[in-house]
Amino acid sequence: METDNLPQPSQPAQPARPKHIPRSPNAFMFYSQRQRINSRQLGMNQQMLSTIIGKKWHNLSESQKNHYKEMADKAKSEHKIKYPNYKYIPKSKKKSNPNPMFKSKSNSMSKSNPSIKNTTTYSIFNNSDNSEIVTIVTIVTIVG
Repeated sequence: METDNLPQPSQPAQPARPKHIPRSPNAFMFYSQRQRINSRQLGMNQQMLSTIIGKKWHNLSESQKNHYKEMADKAKSEHKIKYPNYKYIPKSKKKSNPNPMFKSKSNSMSKSNPSIKNTTTYSIFNNSDNSEIVTIVTIVTIVG
């Protein structure tokens, strides 16, 4: 058998990314899941359904919630066994402005002048400690 004639891969295979490990569900997730199963026939959109389920959860007594809390505790212990090295690391929120030398502030001036919809003021700083303003620019959005 000749292996010289087989095509060679153009790039080396990349190592497989570790699979995402989901968090264990909390008591509300168990409650919500059961309520969604029971409410499928109502034909509501997800936002309306989530709002109703949230209100129903808040109105439950502690004894009613305990059933779901026990389910969550059981799921949590099973999760620890299945994934012993798991540690929840929340995703960091992206900063709206990564450049510390450039800041913006938005003001609504529609009450004082109905033709002005919005103003945005940008302050551009000379250094990273924001002590010296180089330029201030104001952008005014006019309706009409």
